[in-house]
Amino acid sequence: IRIFNEDANLFLLKSNGFDYIDIDPFGSPNFLLNNAIVRLARDGILAVTATDTSALCGTFPMACVRKYWAVPKKNSMMHEIGLRILIRKIQLVGVQYEKALVPVFSYSKEHYMRVFLRSDKGKNKSDGILKQHGMFDNAGPMWLGRLFDEKLCSLMYKNALNNKTFQKNSELVKFLKIIKDESRINSVGFYDLHDISEKYNIKELMKREEVINKIKKFGYKASETHFNGHSIRSDANLNVLIKIMKNE
Repeated sequence: IRIFNEDANLFLLKSNGFDYIDIDPFGSPNFLLNNAIVRLARDGILAVTATDTSALCGTFPMACVRKYWAVPKKNSMMHEIGLRILIRKIQLVGVQYEKALVPVFSYSKEHYMRVFLRSDKGKNKSDGILKQHGMFDNAGPMWLGRLFDEKLCSLMYKNALNNKTFQKNSELVKFLKIIKDESRINSVGFYDLHDISEKYNIKELMKREEVINKIKKFGYKASETHFNGHSIRSDANLNVLIKIMKNE
């Protein structure tokens, strides 16, 4: 192990490159993205943390436009929208160098967002990344592809269950299980059950677990989401969900 203490950008520029680079600054990671991506090896992993959630989640929308070139939205889905906006910004820096950065694990927790992206090289793969950018719920542009690698999430959860140290941290194990479950569902956004109940005048709110089980009986996928404690992720459309919640 060799330890260096110098400006991160200068250190990256002087280096020959790395298989794994972790950016974890205070606030926005923008000022480190370019040099980190330039020095990221093929098939390398770039980990990025952003703590300026006030911009990404819509409290200060113009700050998000300036920093991340996208319009956020302050609602129940603001953390997923903010995370997808962050991913797109990182990817836009990557495609300049024909590096396609694909999320393999990402999440929003407490007052920060974190994403791990695998680097793949090539013009066509970079173009494929750009084709998965777009608007959602009048916010964006943002990354509309998958947030997780399903196999990786399952392996992480399995390893946590078999690790004595992790077994003592029930909150972490539960967190990994939720992400494992939602990684199986390829959808953008989720359903806030409280918002739906209020909007469609559903007076008796089912328990979230009951709603999930009923959706699965209809042949759709459904799970909790780590983004919001009273919401579900599902590939069922809104009309199906409303009928289930109304017991129709």
